[in-house]
Amino acid sequence: MCEGGALHHNVELAMLLAAIVRHHAGAYADAMAMADEIADGARRRGAIVPLLWAELVWAESAVRIGPLDQAADRARRA
Repeated sequence: MCEGGALHHNVELAMLLAAIVRHHAGAYADAMAMADEIADGARRRGAIVPLLWAELVWAESAVRIGPLDQAADRARRA
């Protein structure tokens, strides 16, 4: 892994932890926004693991604040 790739990986890990903290603190909309940002970056680079974790955080937060249909549709797309 190149230095740039390692940096992206570390930033994604930090952002994932922050999104999980926001989820557990009840800031579901913030967690979803962060998960979207992480998923977009991971999708562009083809990084599967952070993409799946971001989708999980998004889905778990969506279940808490929104209709289940939207969370189910997003899970099917992932």
